[in-house]
Amino acid sequence: MSSNIEVAIKVRPLLKKEKEDNLNIQWDIRNYVVTRTSVQSMKRKRSEAEKFYFDHIFDAENTNCDVFERIVKRIVSSAVDGYNGTVIAYGQSNSGKTHTMLGTANDHGIIPQSAKYMFDLAKKLQDRKLTFKVSYFEIYNNTVNDLIDINNTNLKLRQSISNLVQVVSCKEELVSDSKSILNIIAKGEQNRRVRQSSMNNRNDRSHTVLRINIENKDKRNKYHLHNRFSQLNLVDLAGHKSLSNYQSKDDCHINMSLSMLSIIIVQLNRFSDTEKYINFRESKLTQCLLPSFGGNAQTAFICTVSPVAIEETQTTLWFAFRAANVRNKPKLNIILFYKLELVTKICSFHRFLKVKMKRLLDKLIQIQEENKLTCQSNPSNCRISQVMKIIKNNRSKFSLDLIVPVINEDDVFSALQQFKRDLEKLHDKLAFLADFITTNENILSLLQSIENDFDHLEPKAVLLETFIDILIKD
Repeated sequence: MSSNIEVAIKVRPLLKKEKEDNLNIQWDIRNYVVTRTSVQSMKRKRSEAEKFYFDHIFDAENTNCDVFERIVKRIVSSAVDGYNGTVIAYGQSNSGKTHTMLGTANDHGIIPQSAKYMFDLAKKLQDRKLTFKVSYFEIYNNTVNDLIDINNTNLKLRQSISNLVQVVSCKEELVSDSKSILNIIAKGEQNRRVRQSSMNNRNDRSHTVLRINIENKDKRNKYHLHNRFSQLNLVDLAGHKSLSNYQSKDDCHINMSLSMLSIIIVQLNRFSDTEKYINFRESKLTQCLLPSFGGNAQTAFICTVSPVAIEETQTTLWFAFRAANVRNKPKLNIILFYKLELVTKICSFHRFLKVKMKRLLDKLIQIQEENKLTCQSNPSNCRISQVMKIIKNNRSKFSLDLIVPVINEDDVFSALQQFKRDLEKLHDKLAFLADFITTNENILSLLQSIENDFDHLEPKAVLLETFIDILIKD
């Protein structure tokens, strides 16, 4: 299943100062079209070029609740069901992004509405057990900082085998209601202010990401055969600063990260049907939200604009127009836990075999020279002879068809080397397995193959250790 990134334009009301200064409204909104007002269009003779068509346009009369119902609600519902989702507030400074995401007591923002709706859904799903873990972090000067733990800064990003990007060591908190999420945000904003006051020349302008990891288990099946895992990102981007204004280092980093986001959107428009490589790693922002752009997520941009700004609003509208043409490929993230349990068992036994392998090799090296001398001086006391007697007397017990007949140390060593080669092949299979560990149904045949390999190798390991234990006994 593929779908375009969803884009909504949200025009904020005039501010008190803008009204006092009698600033003109520069944009006209009718139905699904945003157009420059006629006076400005006549001056510049670009009326057609300055018409923008969008599926969702919210004017100053619309509330955050309207935006949630039409754009965000479906993404939150899908996230609870097992699809990745991302909602991003994008726009110039002072255009209403944070108001859209957090809101007020009278006009709840996207985040509090999403949190409430998420837990309302969880209560209705009586046959599912849902677990919510929340992290809250900022991207400031192209570094990732934890907003829950103030001492957790300059965090690394790591891409998982399911292509989700993890913030390494970022604190996660288990939450059971929407109030807990709002408390995390309040704590994070307080930590951001503390961090701001402790750093010279730092402003409060950074990108913030509220990340909710959702695990959805089937209560009806004790083996949890079809668990789902999804990630919901609620993002408040810092706004572009005008090039005409003085720019601090902070502003430069913000503009650079937003420019990289724009470049990624342009590249996805241009190369969406090709294999051309797109570099998300130039910016922590695009790297952190990698699945949201052309990947496995349902994504929505809420692009906020000022009714009195011309160039800044036009820049936002062009970004929104391009973003609306990017196609994502969201899919249900089903984790087949009976397979994962088997993988865990296999990996555990693989480590066990590697340890045993080293132990066997060390023992063989220890006794080789010593045993050769013993066999030469007194063949009847040779420990190899003792091994051969045990082999003959316990042939069925040791399943000797699994291993070449052992007649001396060299043969034991040769068998052990073959065991090592088999183990290396198994290691290659396990490495290959890592690429398919999430939702790929083809994993089952590979797991069965690896399980058969273990069935074949385990008695070999036991038998080889028995042989060598006998060889080194006094």
